[in-house]
Amino acid sequence: MIRTSESSDRPVAPAVRLLGLSAVMHMTSASRASIYAWMQEGSFPRPRKLGNRRVAWLASEVEDWINGLKIAA
Repeated sequence: MIRTSESSDRPVAPAVRLLGLSAVMHMTSASRASIYAWMQEGSFPRPRKLGNRRVAWLASEVEDWINGLKIAA
């Protein structure tokens, strides 16, 4: 039997969406250099390491960063 959130007593964690660099660049309309410069300044979320040569950003953190820009403007 497959348990769903309705039949389980345990809370179900929300799905985590991961974004690659190209998706982050598209969402922010920023270049790779700008994204990494902002990360160096500490003003942009850091990616999570997925492997030796692969990283990804949490979509929720990038979305929060974008929403923070809209509020400040």
